Amino acid sequence: MRNKAQVELLRYQAENENYEIEFVDTSLKRPVKGRSWKPVVGRKIENSDAVICMVGKDTHSRTAVSWEVNYAYKHDIPVIPVYIHKDNTTRMPTTITYHNDQGISWNMEEIQYHINTAS
Repeated sequence: MRNKAQVELLRYQAENENYEIEFVDTSLKRPVKGRSWKPVVGRKIENSDAVICMVGKDTHSRTAVSWEVNYAYKHDIPVIPVYIHKDNTTRMPTTITYHNDQGISWNMEEIQYHINTAS
């Protein structure tokens, strides 16, 4: 939810005909209060070929992000961490580090490559 603008930009970039990315954004459009969001988000993750985790300055400390990433790993859904900022020095969520997934730069060719190899 906090990186909504970046998700919108990624969705827009994926529509470019130069890329063969079939990007279906299943993220929530509005916050869901309480624990009721977990079943909704869990179903969306289970129906995904891969999960792109947009990594910003506070992503590592977000409990919801940790839950989503852990859920993806638990269900063998590949996680593709994409740095929002160009310097790539943002701290990675512990769950991603534990699984040895490396963050990638926000570059559509690189994102496409990782999506293709994940699915």
